[in-house]
Amino acid sequence: MPSPSQLDRPLTADEIIDAVCELWYLDRVDVLGRLTPQAHAYRVVVREQMIGCLRNLTSMSFPEIAALTTYRAHSTACSVYHRWLQRPAARRATELAAVYGRIYDLRLGLGDAWEEEIEPQSTQRAQSGGAEVQHESA
Repeated sequence: MPSPSQLDRPLTADEIIDAVCELWYLDRVDVLGRLTPQAHAYRVVVREQMIGCLRNLTSMSFPEIAALTTYRAHSTACSVYHRWLQRPAARRATELAAVYGRIYDLRLGLGDAWEEEIEPQSTQRAQSGGAEVQHESA
């Protein structure tokens, strides 16, 4: 069990990037690599989430955030962050909470326990064509 000081230490950029990548089932290279005009829209959305989380969960500046990515200038990171701010507040809060929760799961040593919780529901939903699955009570 980690000590309280391990749980209370500030979040690092690496933890945030890894958490965002895990939540989207992507590699770091896919998210941090150069985005081409043919880049999939979800990679752009993932990068927006990553930059939003880095800016809100750390004390990193835009030049520091841009240095982590392939952006040449901090103004690009700033633009991406402002696009992220245009998302609904509830969505931004959910994204921040998911990343924060994933980091603490890893710090607690829970590993992929969160996947085991949601996997049966996701599988049932996919098998039912995306519709909500109704469970009958016994």
